[in-house]
Amino acid sequence: MKEDKVLDEEKYKKTAKALKIAAIVVIVIGLCLIGFGVFNIVRANNMSIPKMDEEGWFDAKSSQSSTQFAGEALCMFGVFITIGVGGMLLSIAYRRNILAFQTQQMMPVAKEGMEDIAPTAGHVGSKILKSMAPAYGDVAKEVASGIKEGLKEDTKVCKKCGTENASDAEFCKKCGKKL
Repeated sequence: MKEDKVLDEEKYKKTAKALKIAAIVVIVIGLCLIGFGVFNIVRANNMSIPKMDEEGWFDAKSSQSSTQFAGEALCMFGVFITIGVGGMLLSIAYRRNILAFQTQQMMPVAKEGMEDIAPTAGHVGSKILKSMAPAYGDVAKEVASGIKEGLKEDTKVCKKCGTENASDAEFCKKCGKKL
């Protein structure tokens, strides 16, 4: 039986490229339609640049226009929706890159949090298992001692303040003394 891959890299690249091209085409079409729509609104309503008279005042007659461009405005709204669709296509096409960037930004924070939590969680688990030892016998004791030994192997204890630090740490995370 042939195994299907969850993500075929070649197929992904082709799809992403097609999405990027489609998104750019849709956005360019939307921008062209905006320009065309603005031109038509100005032309249909006889809008013109207000002219100044001899005394330096704007001539009110030359700047008057009709306000019957509801149809054109509605079309312009559709154009903005078109540009929004193009933007969504672009975000879908670049989703993998965006998620990879977010992961690179979040992993150091998550790793640091896990390193801070692990010793505490290990000690609590060890204490719980030791308290369960009378009920479950030697199995709980062995698991508790295994957890404690695992913690000791992965940590260094500061001689000054007694804080447990990562095994590769050079300085204590609490007092800053060299380990």
